[in-house]
Amino acid sequence: MNARSTCLSLVSASFLLAASAQAGTTTILENDPSITYTGTWYTNYETPNIGGMAYLTNFKGATATLSFTGTGITWIGVLDPYSGIAQLYLDGTPNTVDTYGPATLYQQPLFSVHGLAPGTHTLSIEVLHRRDGDTSGSWIWINAFDIEDGSGIVGGVSASAGHIEQNNPAISYTGNWYLNTNPIMTRAPVRPSPSPGRESAGSDTRTSGRESQRSRWTARRNRRLWIRMRVRKRCSRPSIRSAT
Repeated sequence: MNARSTCLSLVSASFLLAASAQAGTTTILENDPSITYTGTWYTNYETPNIGGMAYLTNFKGATATLSFTGTGITWIGVLDPYSGIAQLYLDGTPNTVDTYGPATLYQQPLFSVHGLAPGTHTLSIEVLHRRDGDTSGSWIWINAFDIEDGSGIVGGVSASAGHIEQNNPAISYTGNWYLNTNPIMTRAPVRPSPSPGRESAGSDTRTSGRESQRSRWTARRNRRLWIRMRVRKRCSRPSIRSAT
């Protein structure tokens, strides 16, 4: 084999490897019907975007939700000096994503996850209208998603009948939620179940700041009532006086 044929063989092998690496990846653009948007989003037509278009917003509480099948996903957007912070939920697990960049860069991977269990998953992006100390804005961009070994699900995921966990892909979260991994939550019945055989939520539970605040307020109120009752009991006791 001469040098020319050897070179051609190496080029062909490299091309085949690159093609096989991309064969399991499906790219869906920002306007794909499997993506559901809430809030106000704007369209940017800059040519560096994949497909020549992207969606962006700084509207607080705006969301973009994508249900998909596959083993991995990459959110592709824009890094620039006017971009801010987003809250991303993957199957209910929160992740904070800072999209600030000192220079404007298109087609950038903003969040990636690989090695997911095969099956259905849900990714949700919430705009917080927050920025770090360097950025001059709070814009969030969505240009595309790369899905590994799968595709988007039009209409989202429906929950099956019966008990489901808090990280089921059919559940979409909005607002600020926190992860509670207390081991006491691990399938231990916290209160009597209204239906036979139903279990409590697993250890990976979501609690909102409002709920925890309400619990603390209730505990303080009960303690004040208990102290008040003790004081009333003491005041109601008859006084004992010596006979005159």
